Amino acid sequence: MAAAALAAALCIGIAGCALADPDVKAAQDSITSIGEVSLESYDAIAAARASYDTLTEEQKAKVSNSSELDDAERAWREKYGSRIDEAEEAIGAIGAVTLDSEAAINQAATAYHALSTDEKVYVLNRNDLAAAQNTLAKLKKEEAAKPKPFAVGDSASNEKWHVALTAAYTAEEVTNPTALDLFRAEDGCFLVMEFDVQGTEGCRETIDEKVITDVTATYSGQVYKKFDYQAGGFAIFASARNTIFDWNGASSVHLYVFTQLPADALEQHADVALKILGENKEIGVN
Repeated sequence: MAAAALAAALCIGIAGCALADPDVKAAQDSITSIGEVSLESYDAIAAARASYDTLTEEQKAKVSNSSELDDAERAWREKYGSRIDEAEEAIGAIGAVTLDSEAAINQAATAYHALSTDEKVYVLNRNDLAAAQNTLAKLKKEEAAKPKPFAVGDSASNEKWHVALTAAYTAEEVTNPTALDLFRAEDGCFLVMEFDVQGTEGCRETIDEKVITDVTATYSGQVYKKFDYQAGGFAIFASARNTIFDWNGASSVHLYVFTQLPADALEQHADVALKILGENKEIGVN
């Protein structure tokens, strides 16, 4: 009888000691509060794990429901974790964003947007995806703004216009083979670009305002912006500035765009920056 009473007293004492430790009790209560595992249990599970992990090994041994924490973590991971992990890993795989990152960003976005709204909250690096998308958009915009090489034989088109570069050179005069007059440089030479320009029938836009614009030449460190626009193929050159041509759906205009350079530029290299149909282009003239 005395032995039984002593054993009971020891049991009560041991339990009492465990519950008397506030850290142990807090961990046990935190685990108990998890309840039935659902998607929203993530924060409760994380809080319980944090509370448990702060204990010493001796204290952990006194947490009677520690296995429930392990079970809750496993259940949450099996139900929801794989899809969330997939999205997090895909976002983490993007790395430093370059123009070549588009495929990786799209893959991450697909994995992320396959999640429900509630699941997305638990993708811890979701802000990195938005940042990567913004960076890529900025890089693509910057790339689009860079001048693209436009060489003799190249052409550009939209729903209204077709433009082809047929020649680019320096010369002492601008000559239209069928014209009765020409432009001759009294002191220097000309930088000349020849284009075939075709407008759609009924188009009322002007070439120098909508088609070939913002023309700037650079030679030997000097910048030249005063370009003339002349249309050939007629008896004489005709100014193409502020001119609305009567497009009949078949005819085209042979256009001379030119500026005067110093005499030593003859047969030398010069760079021309311009916009053709609104896109930045760069023509190398030799």
